[in-house]
Amino acid sequence: APKEKLIPILIDIAQSFAYSATGGSALGGKDEGVNDMLYAEKVFKKIEELGGKAVFNQDLMYLRAFNLEKAKEYQKAKDVYNDLVLTFPETIHADEADFKTGIIYTYILRDISTGRNYFEKLAKKENLSPQIISSLYQLGLLIHWQDDNVLAKEYYNSLMEKLKFDFTETVTLAKERLQ
Repeated sequence: APKEKLIPILIDIAQSFAYSATGGSALGGKDEGVNDMLYAEKVFKKIEELGGKAVFNQDLMYLRAFNLEKAKEYQKAKDVYNDLVLTFPETIHADEADFKTGIIYTYILRDISTGRNYFEKLAKKENLSPQIISSLYQLGLLIHWQDDNVLAKEYYNSLMEKLKFDFTETVTLAKERLQ
């Protein structure tokens, strides 16, 4: 069927134009061309029209969200990051997707309470990731800004307790905030 042959071609095109830090495809392409993030999103939309969201694996969905974020399409990026975590709860991108969603809600959409929910979700996790550490720090900051110094102190202390010897830069920032 033509649709089944077209989708992989469109995926290659989207990957070629999507944002990447190296200038090539974010999923390993070697071309050093200029990336066109908005064009990539048009191709991602076409892929979704033809095959639905089911044709997106977790890496492709992450690439789409990351591409939208870099194109400053934050509302759409947030939605795709949410879809990623809902569709693939065990994805290696889950912590990053939740953290970035929290950042978008908090600092771009100015919805601090929803953003805080994402940070709290991450803060409850046991296995440390940079996003969990950053979420504890963000929670301390947000609560500090709301003049609840006692609760902010709890988050900063929790952060330092979880870190002990890792992430010394974040520990230093938390200590400065405790002052």
